[in-house]
Amino acid sequence: MRRKNYDKAPLIFLSDIIYWETIGHPLFECMQSNLPFFNEYFVENFHSSLRRQTSHKILNHEGLRKDAFVVDALRKENNFSNSYVQKEQYPWKGKKLQNLIFLTGDFLLNFFSQLYNNQNKSYIVEYNTRKGD
Repeated sequence: MRRKNYDKAPLIFLSDIIYWETIGHPLFECMQSNLPFFNEYFVENFHSSLRRQTSHKILNHEGLRKDAFVVDALRKENNFSNSYVQKEQYPWKGKKLQNLIFLTGDFLLNFFSQLYNNQNKSYIVEYNTRKGD
């Protein structure tokens, strides 16, 4: 128990498991059947991420707590970051993109030229939806 910080957690956890075993608590059976799911990876991973991303000048627990919330929010999928952060790179680059620009310009020029050349040549097409007519 002379360890520092959160390193005491595994010792206390083992103590709890031994106690549950001696009194026949249902949590002991749950632990035995699901042992691979109980690990400290997620806590350890978050702590090391928090240490990397926070300032060493934080002297009080409230500042560290606020930073922890920010780091946690940045790690999770959320609608705000999904709306503003582009996850994929643009599929076209360089010469391919230049060719697409020229093809789009060519298409639009031909389309609007045909529109201009066919002014006043349009007519109304009546379409009757009733059956039997």
